[in-house]
Amino acid sequence: MSLLPLLCLLKLPVLHAVITEGGTVQTMEVRASGQVMRRQSIKQDLSEEIADKLFSTAEIQCDNTLDTNTSKNVVLGVTPTVTSQCGRPRRHKRFLTDGETRVNNNQNKRYWRSCGNDNAPAATLSFNETCVRQIRIWSRPDCCGSQSAGVLAKVWDGEAWQQCGEASTNVGTQAAFTFHCGIKGSKLKLTRAEDSSGIISISEVHLYPGVQPPFCMPGDIDTGSNLALERTPSVTSDCSQISGSSKAFMTDGELPSNKKKYWRSCKENNPAATVTFAESSCVRQVKIWARNQGDGTGAGIQAMVLRGSNWTQCGSDAPAIGKGETHTFECNLIGTKIRLKRECNSCRMQIREMKVFSNQAA
Repeated sequence: MSLLPLLCLLKLPVLHAVITEGGTVQTMEVRASGQVMRRQSIKQDLSEEIADKLFSTAEIQCDNTLDTNTSKNVVLGVTPTVTSQCGRPRRHKRFLTDGETRVNNNQNKRYWRSCGNDNAPAATLSFNETCVRQIRIWSRPDCCGSQSAGVLAKVWDGEAWQQCGEASTNVGTQAAFTFHCGIKGSKLKLTRAEDSSGIISISEVHLYPGVQPPFCMPGDIDTGSNLALERTPSVTSDCSQISGSSKAFMTDGELPSNKKKYWRSCKENNPAATVTFAESSCVRQVKIWARNQGDGTGAGIQAMVLRGSNWTQCGSDAPAIGKGETHTFECNLIGTKIRLKRECNSCRMQIREMKVFSNQAA
């Protein structure tokens, strides 16, 4: 069953959901007239199967700006595949993911160790696709910290192995090395560079996912409701051609015939205007109008949405907009603020009106 027919059948006005726990959707917000339903209440009203379908449609977001969920070890208990293991039973691959780092226990000799004649040692772990933000390995607890140095962590992105961070260094015994990246993938390989060899000994490996930002559920766009309406922007500067501030003209909902009713920044570096929403909202479109005189609006305006502590671009940079004409930025982002900015030196930005549209309630 696809998502949209299901939502129509259930008559749930879904506007957005929140993904957590390494890509698993844990919370869905269903808003209508201020009502918010979350996963638990939905599961009380629907069968487990239908509820799980609702929460399995999210596309995983991934980059190196996402926060890291270090409380969630994605590979805990996963059985690795290894090219070799020597010194059994205490040098077994199962110790890689048993959750025991063996720190402060130099008598504990339970770790994975490749064989000396293995010229391309590797341990591979499979998991449900997630955004890999950190991979942490612990050296063996008794000696030989160099055996966990020079290790590469590679993530399978569905097409190729992508290296996560830099090669590990010698951290000594009973210590951890952390690889940092932002790669969406479903497999992890711990190995050495192709031109390198030598025994690999690792006591434990953890893989931490990125904390997923909220996302908009699919649906029609409500162009009749403007999230920015009468929400006075904050601006980097205001050089109006009429008395008083002009920034309020951007969000008054009007397209006046008065050619001077628009916001104009002063000549500066990187002019910007920011609108704060009444609440965290789904941004599907941002529409801007150029002033209806002169040369309109210069090229390069960007629309940015504040998601948590990170600004994410909505659509692409706008081209030059002729006088009285419009440009629409398309995206699918949940955020608390929208920012129009133009990255340039000693330039102006001039906006007649801006509107922000969200999803249409069912």
